[in-house]
Amino acid sequence: MKSFKDKINEINELSKSYNLKENERICTKCKDILTSENNYDLKKCSCGYLSIDGGNESYLRILISE
Repeated sequence: MKSFKDKINEINELSKSYNLKENERICTKCKDILTSENNYDLKKCSCGYLSIDGGNESYLRILISE
């Protein structure tokens, strides 16, 4: 089983390969691209595995569901 850190690294590397911005991430399962526009803009992918929040105003928070 992958650690949380490994899952975050996988998401970040995939997002970099798609040339996504700092406030965007791609779900490694459903391939939805999520964009958080501001501090209170929580986005969740269609499969429910990945959520992001924070936009450009603060550090982007990445949440992973099992």
